[in-house]
Amino acid sequence: LSIFGTVALTGLIYFIGHNKTGVSIANASVGITFAWFCAFVLGTPDFPPEFNNTAILSATVCLLIIGAILDFSVIKRKKLSQLIIILIILVSGIIITIWMRSGIDVWFLPILLGWSITAISLHRISTNAIFSSGNCTFILIIASLGMGIIAWISNIVVDRDLAFGLCAISIGFFICNLIRPGLKFGYSILLAGGGSLHMLALRLVEQMPSLIPAFIILAFIFFADMASQYVQANLKLKLPIPTSINLFVLALFPLALATVITVIANEFPIS
Repeated sequence: LSIFGTVALTGLIYFIGHNKTGVSIANASVGITFAWFCAFVLGTPDFPPEFNNTAILSATVCLLIIGAILDFSVIKRKKLSQLIIILIILVSGIIITIWMRSGIDVWFLPILLGWSITAISLHRISTNAIFSSGNCTFILIIASLGMGIIAWISNIVVDRDLAFGLCAISIGFFICNLIRPGLKFGYSILLAGGGSLHMLALRLVEQMPSLIPAFIILAFIFFADMASQYVQANLKLKLPIPTSINLFVLALFPLALATVITVIANEFPIS
């Protein structure tokens, strides 16, 4: 249902916005659908929202709004300074980290580092001419799938459902990219999708700290693009391999290793 909902909403936004605007803002469908899915799983959020990790729905909506503003700014100004984009991503990460942790503590910098790896890596891939919007979405699919597997093995039901929901929603946008390859991996999906992934990891680690090594390994999925470029540049292959397949094969290594580490963490838990 999440897949079909995302496909339908992406198509609706695209047709309402027409070619130029629709291509740029259709990616907001991922954040909108995930916010709806969070409400379905977690229930109606408190208002004002709580100052902890239970406010993932409210935080996702805030990130979606910031991303949508950036997408509209790109449409109006054609191009934004990369320095401004990076600063906005970092400031968003700082706000979300403080929000999820109810303040600043000893874990602030490691958590912010995790956000930086997630968001800036997605931004790097999206701005690389070698990779398409579908390839960026594919990375988000694999990362959220890994998140869901970790939560499933750890028997953390709510976050498992949210992670698999994000994976299904990302698949919906990936399908739209197959139908309309020109759709952009904009800042709405980068901040809302990447931010949701980051907040889910934080929620899981707070419930089970022994999962930290698994998430460190899983983060290497966001470097699959660099590994892919290295493979293409240094290995002479007789047959060209599609980029998505190349990324999938390379992303399987951290995904498999993170799964094994999760099994071990559940067998030998630490506090």
